[in-house]
Amino acid sequence: MDKCKELQNKIKIIIKELGLTQIEIAKRVYCERFEDDDPEEIRKFTETFRQNLKRKAKPELLESYLANIANLREFKNSEMAISSPTFRYKKGASRDI
Repeated sequence: MDKCKELQNKIKIIIKELGLTQIEIAKRVYCERFEDDDPEEIRKFTETFRQNLKRKAKPELLESYLANIANLREFKNSEMAISSPTFRYKKGASRDI
């Protein structure tokens, strides 16, 4: 499996585990990235986010989505924040565990 597909699958699994939709996550990622809350810009970003989970996208872009998702409250409060090898430690958690 190529890196793009692997990252897309990882994002989709996280979204499913959090019990959210792609649209809900896309809106949260948008808010994590940008200061404004223009409904039209959010709509455009949401559509682009969803398309990037379906088609060939740059791995760097998908990795940036994962980084934004890792900063979301829902993710930080989930079991994935502790158990995922990519996101092993919660912010501020001791690495000696």
